[in-house]
Amino acid sequence: GQPTLTHQPPAVTVARVTGAGDCFLAAHLAAELKEMPRDAALRQAVRASAAHVSGKDVP
Repeated sequence: GQPTLTHQPPAVTVARVTGAGDCFLAAHLAAELKEMPRDAALRQAVRASAAHVSGKDVP
């Protein structure tokens, strides 16, 4: 199997938490569909979720 990947999310001021997991999953799936490497897909998903939690719009 492949090793377990981890990524530390950036520190953000929390404005909302509803939808954080949905945002994470959507960003991760989009990265996987683009055939990004596993570590890059995880980084993209964590950044997107952090942006969502902070109240920023996620592209």
